[in-house]
Amino acid sequence: MTKLSNEILKEITDKAYKVFSKYRIDDFENVTFYDFSPSEEELKDISKPLRKIPDKAIESMEFFSEDFESWGTKLEVKFLIPRLLEYLTNHIEELEDPGFFSFFNYKLKDSLLDTSVVLNIEEKSIVRDYFLTLLTMHMNQRDDVCMLLECSLAIGITPAKIMEKWQPQEKQLIKQLIIAYKHFEINALALPITSKGLYYDGSNNLNELLNSIFGKISEKQFTEVGNLAYK
Repeated sequence: MTKLSNEILKEITDKAYKVFSKYRIDDFENVTFYDFSPSEEELKDISKPLRKIPDKAIESMEFFSEDFESWGTKLEVKFLIPRLLEYLTNHIEELEDPGFFSFFNYKLKDSLLDTSVVLNIEEKSIVRDYFLTLLTMHMNQRDDVCMLLECSLAIGITPAKIMEKWQPQEKQLIKQLIIAYKHFEINALALPITSKGLYYDGSNNLNELLNSIFGKISEKQFTEVGNLAYK
């Protein structure tokens, strides 16, 4: 993680804390983002100032519903956004956890699309800027970016926008594609690819993205990547 990217992400999350500060929870005993209700320890943790909610309290949250009647109301979701973005900055590997991923895959599903009313224009801008910065940083430095791809697609970032940010060196790209080939259970011998995500189920966007990514390499390299993935 570069120092500049870190500073930009901090600026964005600081702004998020200010913009989303109007959303407040008065009754923490009856929040809906824990299984049944918060335990005594969880209640103590989430009652702290938002910035001070400990990681362990976040790691037990769950958001397994697309509506806002259960597993996270709209107020709860907007209240938590700054802290969860801040957590993601330092724990991107936690996107593999279904509970944490569910926040983006269910509550923020397609939230960046123009037609979505989950977030207002200013809120969309903050979340979009955060994820585009995160994409630029990790997709050009990190070998395994698969869950970040799934998460970005889930909230409504288009395959075209992701491809704009994905400019790794060829050696890095090959490493990423080997991991992606296995993660997305690709079994094609050539393009086009039809696949599915671990949690994200938007097959059209995912297939568009995967075909764009793997279209960066030659047919020979595609075969080599497949062989190395299942070596």
